[in-house]
Amino acid sequence: GVAGGTSVIITGSDLGGAPAGKFDATNATSFFNYDSTSINATSPAGSVGTVDVTVTTAGGTSATSAADKFSYVAFAPTISAAFSPTAIPANGSTQTILTMTISNPNPTAFSQVEFSVTLPSQLGFHGYGGTCSAGAVGSTTITVRVMPLAANASCDVTFFFVATTPGGPYSITTSAISSTSPTTTGSSATTPTGVTVQPLA
Repeated sequence: GVAGGTSVIITGSDLGGAPAGKFDATNATSFFNYDSTSINATSPAGSVGTVDVTVTTAGGTSATSAADKFSYVAFAPTISAAFSPTAIPANGSTQTILTMTISNPNPTAFSQVEFSVTLPSQLGFHGYGGTCSAGAVGSTTITVRVMPLAANASCDVTFFFVATTPGGPYSITTSAISSTSPTTTGSSATTPTGVTVQPLA
């Protein structure tokens, strides 16, 4: 990851006593000689992209080549979600609140994070708030767009719902998370415990 801390095994010849290793121009955060043919180096923090890993010995610094490449990748944002309360009466006025927390685990900011939330038809959408920016809001789908999401930061978006149809528990589904600058693949989102709508006495 871009935060560093990845252990890398470097192999070659005449590596005994090598005092230094670099990821492009940045020193490895740790560097250990196993023997004259292998070294364990730990990657420093970096930016998304590919760098050359080089070793300096008494004979000089290793030449760069296609074989010495190391790739820094960003981790996908994560989303946690929870309803509170998880039971409401079917009176059309008592609200349940869905809180979604979007977190950036990287030491660099995302220029944009976007995902959509599909709502159960049994829950009536009653507005939103929070510290994230929500995009287009439809009757059954909500698009959340965060621009930007700072490094090692998180923000919340809250949605308010009421209901008139007893039943449940009713929950949500979340789309894949799209993030850019840096671009990530994959996503991690929790599916919250659903809301039970209780019949009126």
